[in-house]
Amino acid sequence: MAFFSPLWCKLLDEGKAKLRLHLMTDDPFPPREMAIDGICTEIIIELVIKYEEEGLELEAGFYPEYGRQMAIILYSDTQTFRSEVKKCVTRSVVDDYHLFPPENLQSEIERIEFVKNKAARLLENAQFLRGAPDSLGKTSNFAHPALKKVCLAYFYSSSDKALRQFPDFQEYIPERALLLVGAMVRFTLETFATHGFNKRVSLNVEQVEGHYTNLCRLLNQVAADKYHGPKLDNMLRQWAKIGMTGYAPNNPILVNSQDWQVVLD
Repeated sequence: MAFFSPLWCKLLDEGKAKLRLHLMTDDPFPPREMAIDGICTEIIIELVIKYEEEGLELEAGFYPEYGRQMAIILYSDTQTFRSEVKKCVTRSVVDDYHLFPPENLQSEIERIEFVKNKAARLLENAQFLRGAPDSLGKTSNFAHPALKKVCLAYFYSSSDKALRQFPDFQEYIPERALLLVGAMVRFTLETFATHGFNKRVSLNVEQVEGHYTNLCRLLNQVAADKYHGPKLDNMLRQWAKIGMTGYAPNNPILVNSQDWQVVLD
């Protein structure tokens, strides 16, 4: 990034945020070359046009020469993005799933086995997805507090790449975003079920993608249900509402003011 001028760096950062939005609303696991020549290049071109229309002076001839390199930089951020989500998940999992042994277990072997068994039980029948039953005693699918905490902590953070800046996240958490978080939680719980502690392991994207596919099937079943579908939809809207608290979208049309009113009598 040091090779690029501050304005190009600003454009690339904006492009990374747009690519992250694409991952969470369209295709979370795009093939490398297809993404570089496709969505990454499209985002760069879109932003170059936007900057020029806004009168921002980008160096003439710079994009034609370095456009593909910039698209590669954008694609490389997909790995950073997934790693950041995984870190956020890891911070939440131990506390929210209570993955720690009771104090009366003295030996390390006993403590490790306790955590391994507890993590394994959470993985059975996708128990890790479920929150507390609702007021009618019905199951709350995809509603575990850990999923909520990660979605709010990451997608609605104060980072300049946080997805709350986009309309897609301002009223509703996209289902694909929830699925990726769920897949990362599954991957992390498997680490605890295997080792009994938070062993540092490299993120296996193929494994996460497999979990994502399986969770997508489960989510489709929930969404198609007459009771649980609307319940899930309402939950994702409520989470987004919580995440947007205190955040004013950078759009003057959305600002509440007595100076901006119409009378519809």
